[in-house]
Amino acid sequence: MSSLLVPLESVRGMKCLDRTAFTTTVELPFLKTRGVALSKIIPIVKKYLFKVRNFKPVQSADNETIIYLDPKLIKTIEEFVESEKNQLLGMYEQFGTTKITLKYDNWQSYQILRSILPEEIEVPTSYSVVGHILHLNLRDAHLPYKALIGQVYLDMVPNAIKILLQQ
Repeated sequence: MSSLLVPLESVRGMKCLDRTAFTTTVELPFLKTRGVALSKIIPIVKKYLFKVRNFKPVQSADNETIIYLDPKLIKTIEEFVESEKNQLLGMYEQFGTTKITLKYDNWQSYQILRSILPEEIEVPTSYSVVGHILHLNLRDAHLPYKALIGQVYLDMVPNAIKILLQQ
């Protein structure tokens, strides 16, 4: 289980993109509510919500709502500010932790490339999109990873069908 909300270190140096290697399990704190209007509780916990790509921190089903919190900000109910704790009293049914699985689609392109590229190589973050073509300038150090970098950007940038890589 990963304690940090970053992709696993084992992907460093990867030359061929293996999306399954980015699967990791993290332990998240959560609040479970039942029958409480979200408009009352969300303003209190909004700054603590767990925010990653393609993950909804507020999930409702059958009059029950689970609100996932960022473990870097909150680990126990006591870590809320006193005024927030007082406001939350009676609004939540349970506070606990649960394990969730994060996959390739949950990471940002920068996080993926930072975990793959050697530490001394800067992550290429500047690109432009014209129509369905993504234009990306690479340095010499990026060339061994150009196919992988291109694939990550194709996966992460909506409507990109082709990538033009320039040195």
